[in-house]
Amino acid sequence: MSLPLMIYTTFHLYNLLNEKKYFYYINIGLLLYLFGSTVVFLSYRLLSLIATKEIINITWSLNIYMYVIYQLFILKELIPKKI
Repeated sequence: MSLPLMIYTTFHLYNLLNEKKYFYYINIGLLLYLFGSTVVFLSYRLLSLIATKEIINITWSLNIYMYVIYQLFILKELIPKKI
């Protein structure tokens, strides 16, 4: 499911190049989070075979930090802009 969402957000960002930026920060946050979490989940099996428990915990912490950054992008979009 992550791959179609990443493709859709990429196309949406491309279409916003010459238009008003609707949901710009949400799309950027979603794209960054999905790309990062996909890499973490795909590499988990390999890391569990060759890495220590500490490195595995670091990768899961990285996923949590990416989710927090995604939520901050959503917050940035929802806070009204001052004139």
